[in-house]
Amino acid sequence: MKKIYYIGFSLTTLIACFNVLHTQFCINKETEQVDKNLFIVRPDKASTNHNNNFLLFSHGLSCYQGCVGGIMDGLGNKMPCYSFNYPDATEEGRTNLEFSSLAQTNEIAALSEAADRAWLHFDLTYSESDSTALLVGHGISRGASSWITTLAYLSQEQLNNIGAIILESPFDEVMTIVKHMSNMVCLPCFKRLGHKIITMSAKQYDPDGITPIKAIKKIKRKDIPILIVCSKEDVIVPWYSTARLYLRFLRTGHTHVYLLVLEKGDHALLYNNAEYRNVLHQFYKTYNITHDSSETVSNQTELMQLKPSANFVQQGLSDKKSITWKQRKHAFNFMLNFLYG
Repeated sequence: MKKIYYIGFSLTTLIACFNVLHTQFCINKETEQVDKNLFIVRPDKASTNHNNNFLLFSHGLSCYQGCVGGIMDGLGNKMPCYSFNYPDATEEGRTNLEFSSLAQTNEIAALSEAADRAWLHFDLTYSESDSTALLVGHGISRGASSWITTLAYLSQEQLNNIGAIILESPFDEVMTIVKHMSNMVCLPCFKRLGHKIITMSAKQYDPDGITPIKAIKKIKRKDIPILIVCSKEDVIVPWYSTARLYLRFLRTGHTHVYLLVLEKGDHALLYNNAEYRNVLHQFYKTYNITHDSSETVSNQTELMQLKPSANFVQQGLSDKKSITWKQRKHAFNFMLNFLYG
């Protein structure tokens, strides 16, 4: 009976895998290429009142630069927005793991180059000031983790020209995801072999290389405004993996870091959450970044409430919730797509 159960479960998840993941990542192609591997999202919608700042979007796995339009609409972005492709991205929105390093060297190189090209293009196209434009970094999942590792290698001059960073569902290290997936799909063997399987699949990934949580202490500038967002319903990157990054930022002297933990929301689908959108624009307003004033009304979550103490977060991390069948199925779908594309 157990064998029949696992065969049936696998067939069901394989059939559902394509629809679930392609619905999840809202792929669209409303971007215009402006440079080598650099795109601007809906240039006709970019505000002329941009306060000399722009956004650079860093995508996750099973996605590519074309997915950013819907996300920016959902979050009410008013800035000129740039996107680019990581080496592992395909136009079908899938991932060629042979070129993925999971927020390590390949991603760091691609993101650094995209940032330089975006600064140059913005200065030539949009800037109305003699001062260097401020970049706002926004990343989801692997893209968010890549922002953390990349910040550790940017020069002081580049860091000084960053206005803010938005990190949505970043993971602290790959091994956390391996252990989490093992628990989600009830496969203890995956916990033992998972890291080796990932190393064989993501050929550029170095198990002994840099990780987001280790990179934080190497970031030279400690006053970058950083908003970290995650969801307790995320079955791909558990919220405690993201919360650990917040704690590490606090413990390494970063002074403008905020943590928003949403009760609801699937992985990479948080952009339609009203609380997230409202907090994001309050955050932008606080740091003089282009924002939508209609999203900063009173009686909403106050930004200062999103600076919980280390003890408070630690207590939250110990709160274990039961896993539903739907969550296990979603996690299994993601794992199959990751391993088999």
